[in-house]
Amino acid sequence: MAKVTYKFALNKFQKVLANVENEGNLVREIISKPLDNEQNLQDVLQMVPKHTAIWQHTPEMHTACIYIPKQSGREYSRDLLDLIANDIDSVEKFEDAWNKFNQGAQTGYIPKANTSPTANARKRHQSYIVADLEKGPNPNSNLHQHLDPDSVDRTHLISAQTTGIENHKGLLIDYDGWLNRTPMNTFENNCLDLSWLQDIIWRTFIYKSSKGLVWEYHMYDSNFKEIRTASWTDDRWSYFWFYDDYQEKV
Repeated sequence: MAKVTYKFALNKFQKVLANVENEGNLVREIISKPLDNEQNLQDVLQMVPKHTAIWQHTPEMHTACIYIPKQSGREYSRDLLDLIANDIDSVEKFEDAWNKFNQGAQTGYIPKANTSPTANARKRHQSYIVADLEKGPNPNSNLHQHLDPDSVDRTHLISAQTTGIENHKGLLIDYDGWLNRTPMNTFENNCLDLSWLQDIIWRTFIYKSSKGLVWEYHMYDSNFKEIRTASWTDDRWSYFWFYDDYQEKV
C-alpha cells in the first residue's frame, strides 16, 4: 500500500462514509430474460440506474454486470469500510485514528481496524458455486502456480472497490486462490484504472466446461464495444453448483 496524504485519505473516507449512509450500492437479480447474450444485457442495463450491479444464476451459467461511470470505479475501500464498521464513523474519529496510526504525520497510511468485518462477511456468506474442499485440489491441474498451501477464495464477480459489497450471494463464488489474487487481481485493477478515464461496462460470465470452471471477463465502453477481455479455467478444484427452483425457468 502506498502512502497518501491526510487530505486524500480524509476525502476518500468521507466518500465511503456517504455511500454507506446512503445504504450503499443497488443490486438487482434479473429473471425477466436470459443474460447470456449482449443484446439482452444492453436492454437490462438501460432499465436500471447506472452503477447498479445486476446478476443472474441458472443451472448453466452465472453472470454479473455493472455500468461504471467515469471516475467512480473505486468508490469503496475495504480498510475504510472496516474502520466504519468499527465505529470510526465521523471526521473527528477518523482524524484521531489517523494521528494514532501515523503518529501525527500529514503523510502516511490509512489506519487499519483491529478486526475485519468485510473479510468475515465474505468468507462466511453463502454462494451458489462452492468448491468441494473435502475432495481437495487436483494433482494434475494445468495451473502450475499456486498458493502455499493451496486455497480457495470467496471471490467477487465485480470488484468490491466498485460495489462495496462483501456478502451478496449473487456477487460471490468460490474460485482458486492463486488465480483470484494474482492474474485476476491484476486484470481487475487495470480495468479500474481505465475507469478513471472513461465509462466502462464490467461483465463477468461463469460456466462449467469439461476442463473446469471457466471465468470470463468482458469489458465494454459506453457504446458496448468490447475493449478488454480475459479468461481463466479453474481445474484445480471441483465445484458444487446450486440453484433455486425458479432460476431453472429463467
